[in-house]
Formats: sequence, structure tokens, C-alpha cells
Amino acid sequence: MQDDRAELGNEFMPAEEYTGTYRFVPFVEIQVTSEGSALFAQVTGFPKAQLERAENGEYFFKEVDAQITFVRNGQDQVHSLLLRRNGTQFPPARRVGVTK
Repeated sequence: MQDDRAELGNEFMPAEEYTGTYRFVPFVEIQVTSEGSALFAQVTGFPKAQLERAENGEYFFKEVDAQITFVRNGQDQVHSLLLRRNGTQFPPARRVGVTK
């Protein structure tokens, strides 16, 4: 897949703010983890993949045509994420657990 999105790198990515479990429906979750300054996401039934930062709160997968946007509440805490894959917007995934 040719990719014309600019990578901003991971040096300023507050990975720990985004880590945790996000649930779409029972038994379908995205586990977001960090390794150093790198952020990874694993959807139930799929392999773990590294996320690349696109803009503030927006990330993309290099391996597939998919983007994640982390959504903050009124207290500036991440409470859900939006997943777009191959042009399809999925319902919001609510954060149900935090990984430290």
C-alpha cells in the first residue's frame, strides 16, 4: 500500500494517556499498549500493530488502511476511540480499562 501520510514520529507521543482496553461490543475490543514511546493496538482476532502519529489524538496503522482517533471528555481524559478502516467508520469504542 502506498502511503502519502506524513509521519510525525513518536518522540512527543504521550503513549500512557492512550493505553487501555476499548470495547466496541462484548467480545470485540482494542487493546492499546505502549513499549517505550511506541504505541500499539490489537483488535480482537488480529495481530498487534504499531500506530503512527498523524495529528493530535489521531494515529494510523502503517500495515492497513485504518486510522484511530482518541476522544477526550470534558475533563481532558481519553474516554473512547473511533476506528476507521477502508473508509468505514465503526461505532465508538468506549474505554473500559486502563493499562499502566
